[in-house]
Amino acid sequence: MQPRFALRISDDGLSLLDRTAAGWAEVGSAAFDGPDLDAAVAALVAEASARAPKGFATLLVLPDSQVLYTQVEDAGADADTQRDRIGAALEGRTPYDLADLVFDWTMQGTTAHVAVVARETLDEAEGFAAARGLNPIGFAASPAAGIAPAVASFGTTALAATLLKRGRTLAPETAPVVALVQDGADAPDTPREDPAPQPEPEPQPDPAPQEEPDPAPLPEPPPPTPTEVPDPPPESEPQPEPLPI
Repeated sequence: MQPRFALRISDDGLSLLDRTAAGWAEVGSAAFDGPDLDAAVAALVAEASARAPKGFATLLVLPDSQVLYTQVEDAGADADTQRDRIGAALEGRTPYDLADLVFDWTMQGTTAHVAVVARETLDEAEGFAAARGLNPIGFAASPAAGIAPAVASFGTTALAATLLKRGRTLAPETAPVVALVQDGADAPDTPREDPAPQPEPEPQPDPAPQEEPDPAPLPEPPPPTPTEVPDPPPESEPQPEPLPI
């Protein structure tokens, strides 16, 4: 399963994203140096609860500043070999022991594109989100364009064991976790209201005919420009089973 919401953390604050049929839409944001961070986050939680009243969970998306992106050449042909060679390449690259790091990688040819984060960074992010009712279920990094070729997955939170139903697992993200659409566009569980009908104007009497001079001939109109007809919006995918909160 994949959580409906994502909490993107930056160096300056955080933003809550809602997964829609058209892409991620930003619900709201909170600045770390704002006048009342807890109140701002509480407002985001309230909005998520209103959109998903049966319960919700979030994916924590870490800032690029907290992730080491590197490459390992000739990483091997199978996952076990790749993991071993990446681990060996990371020895001494950070102030942490290898056991205190979590990494994910994407292969391009024989090169492994690696994203690395410290476990204590994950613990701090989870503690912040869990204490404020954001129900964090997993960790990811969605690097800016040109930094790395894919979203990195750093596994599940400790809280996930209480949020996931038995037998359910967290599926990794395959597309960037960034706001792509305006909030409310094809958002699930967010009904849209049609605009109220406007009263038709009362009919006016026809004006008295007046004699007008013959109009000058009009220039030939330009050929019509073909109008691209947008594809119908995709059907919303069914929502995952509600999470027991």
